[in-house]
Amino acid sequence: MRYVSLENITDDMVLAQNIKDEFGRVLLTKGSKLSPQKRDKLRNFDVYGVYIDDAWSADIFIEPVVDEMLAKNTINALKEMNLDAVSDCAAEIVDKLMGADDYIHDVETIKEYDENTFEHCMNVAITAVTLGIGLGYNYYRLKNLAVGALLHDIGKQLVPIEIISKKGRLTDEEMAVVREHPTYGYKLLTKDINAFSATREIVHQHHENWDGSGYPRGLKEDDIYELAMLTHVCDVFDALISKRSYKEAFSYHTAIEILKEGSDTMFRSEMVDAFFRYVPVYHKGSQVTLTNGEDALVYKNNRGDMLEPIIKLRNGTILDLRHSELEIIS
Repeated sequence: MRYVSLENITDDMVLAQNIKDEFGRVLLTKGSKLSPQKRDKLRNFDVYGVYIDDAWSADIFIEPVVDEMLAKNTINALKEMNLDAVSDCAAEIVDKLMGADDYIHDVETIKEYDENTFEHCMNVAITAVTLGIGLGYNYYRLKNLAVGALLHDIGKQLVPIEIISKKGRLTDEEMAVVREHPTYGYKLLTKDINAFSATREIVHQHHENWDGSGYPRGLKEDDIYELAMLTHVCDVFDALISKRSYKEAFSYHTAIEILKEGSDTMFRSEMVDAFFRYVPVYHKGSQVTLTNGEDALVYKNNRGDMLEPIIKLRNGTILDLRHSELEIIS
């Protein structure tokens, strides 16, 4: 299967999996041909891309490590602000990622919807744990990381919804309110005796920049808690590749370049380097363009060098970019 954005779907394309709305109701079933009427239906539900089956992608299989039930339970726990349930879900995420035969295989599927805060937090936690596993963190540290990453934006619940959901650029006054969400979240967790200090620090510091230009306290370099620093990288990357009410999603290539540019300013450079070693930045089944102008599909990721995946050309050729002069340009 491969991912196709809604504007690039043609009438003969066939859905590779069921498409559901935010309540779990099936909008279109696997095997459906994507007629203009069905595309309009998806557009009305803010679906902006789907997985399809075709000859080019017939041997690409995508099976997320975190299943639909765990994802649903995690989002519900976040919505209800149930810290015990969040902790249980975090432990299950860590267990599944540590127990996977190849944890880089399908850490995260491509985003099909205009995401909300809760889905974003879950995606950041999955990515953060993947990076933590690559860095050799023990189970206890991974669990703390997962809980903190799940809750990192919990303070946004205290930001007026009209600001959070605003389409278009925020005013300086609105941005000042948004920048208080790490402090709001920290204060919320301080009131809960079950919240660990690691969780509070991730929530409080996940927008602090390596050069001191971040917020809310302008911390810099090693004054920033390492797990918050790690969450910051994952948070920014997920935000860049996600569609929002006020912006389109950036391509993977553009998001990668932005992270690189942020080394030693927004992020510690070693953390960015580790992100590119251990996190599959090009998701399986996504279409990319090479320096020679050819289109290709991401076939498999290479552990230790996620910037040069194994790709599949339209003629069926499988090519490992680690051993090629070709590069991904978009």
